[in-house]
Amino acid sequence: MQTNDRSKKQSFVSRVLTIKQHSTHIQRAMRALPAWVTPNGVTVFRSLLVAPIIALLASRSYALALATFTVAMILDFVDGALAEARNEKTQLGAFLDPLGDKIVICGTLFALAVQVKDGCLFPLSVSISIVAAFLTLLRVARMVFPREINAAPKIAANKFGKMKLISETIGIILVVIALALGTLPLVVLGEAILCLAVTLAACSFILQLLD
Repeated sequence: MQTNDRSKKQSFVSRVLTIKQHSTHIQRAMRALPAWVTPNGVTVFRSLLVAPIIALLASRSYALALATFTVAMILDFVDGALAEARNEKTQLGAFLDPLGDKIVICGTLFALAVQVKDGCLFPLSVSISIVAAFLTLLRVARMVFPREINAAPKIAANKFGKMKLISETIGIILVVIALALGTLPLVVLGEAILCLAVTLAACSFILQLLD
């Protein structure tokens, strides 16, 4: 019974993480976008949103910063779904997509660390950034030096990487809301979720090494 429950939970998580592949509604919506909207173009655009996010956080415009960050993370879903719907998945896109995540997440985290004075967020920002840097270097190495000649390197994010991104997003949103409301418990909850993100990031890195 426990085995069946566990497999059901794993199946549900798997369906959620791969919704871009099996949702006909999402694919139909992506195909409705104009041709000049490309997956890599969306990725580059959302990466550039880190600049206004940092500026808005520095000016304590938390509501606008949260809105801009939310747009960036929605676009993270859009570029992958668009590539899936149009069958335009490339190795360059598979590299740029997670790189864009790291730029937005790490930039936002360091901007928040300046705002949060409890001393916990900065070590989390550093930890996530270090693992992100190693993951990026690993992806570059696997692109340049594939294990098999003429074989496409497997650099797409694994399930730990996807759950890490979700945890990072939720943690950052909670911290920004806490700053806007001046509520310390939300900061602590956000930091706890970011601690989970650090663990998931480490698992993702180890799995990438073993794959």
